[in-house]
Amino acid sequence: MSSVDSIPGTYWPEGWSRERLVNASSQDILALSDGEEDRMYASLRSVLGTDGFGALMAEMSGNYKAGLAQEEASVAANGGERPLSLDGLPPETRAPFLRTLRLQFPSDDHNWGFVVFRTCCYEDEEAWAFCRARLESVIAASFDSLANVMGVAAARRRFKIHWVEDPQLSDAGVLEIAACYRALLSQSVRALSPGLAHPICLVVDEAARKALLESKIPTPSPWSAEKIIPFALAVTQHTGESETADDEAYEEHGIHPSFRVAVSTLTTNLFPTIADGSLTPGELNIGLSEHDIWYAAAGRHGTFTEAPKVD
Repeated sequence: MSSVDSIPGTYWPEGWSRERLVNASSQDILALSDGEEDRMYASLRSVLGTDGFGALMAEMSGNYKAGLAQEEASVAANGGERPLSLDGLPPETRAPFLRTLRLQFPSDDHNWGFVVFRTCCYEDEEAWAFCRARLESVIAASFDSLANVMGVAAARRRFKIHWVEDPQLSDAGVLEIAACYRALLSQSVRALSPGLAHPICLVVDEAARKALLESKIPTPSPWSAEKIIPFALAVTQHTGESETADDEAYEEHGIHPSFRVAVSTLTTNLFPTIADGSLTPGELNIGLSEHDIWYAAAGRHGTFTEAPKVD
């Protein structure tokens, strides 16, 4: 095995290497025993540094996109039918959030989900109600597609969106939202269930509202023919605490204080990745542009790029 492939000093689970990691399937990643994924990523961060680790994530993303393109071509050639079924896979492979809940939030008393801030439509409650209903419909569809997976129904009952709505937040920017989120996290432990207290919160701003209105719901698969898909804005918890640190994160590593995330993958992909700490918010958004929408698949990340507006 070459030194490029092995990355000297890195911990690899048995049978793993750099080559296997950048080409791993979702099933490969989820088959790792508890703690092995975290240990592997931690050692890669230590050996490669922020930029090197970001480059590795970018390579994984590129390979994911290439594989997805091949899959979509196969689907098209097959008359729109997907040739492979996931029915025979273990529940935690089909619904990765089940594994996260089992390991980190096993109590039925613990809700899980996200904190979502509303920064738009305070002048039109009817328009907001419609927008909120569409977002909740996208999330519901992500559960519906897994309805026959053992454990999903119980997990769905525990899922919660903690909405933060205040007219003073109208058109609020990421710095204000991050400060409000930190204040919420600093309250009594009873303020949020542990399964909702993440290093990021979500925001429905005017751009996200328009995407929810203009997108097809549920989100079609494959996404390649779509001009836009429903998204929310993810804002990192520590944004604004240090202007110098924020500037350095962007200038040196291309890390943004906020980034767009696909609503249809909040439960299946973003929650497991953020909640188990396998990737930090900064590592998730390295290299994303303002038109990119993040989604993830079992430790790898990919992006959907919004089609440019035509006047």
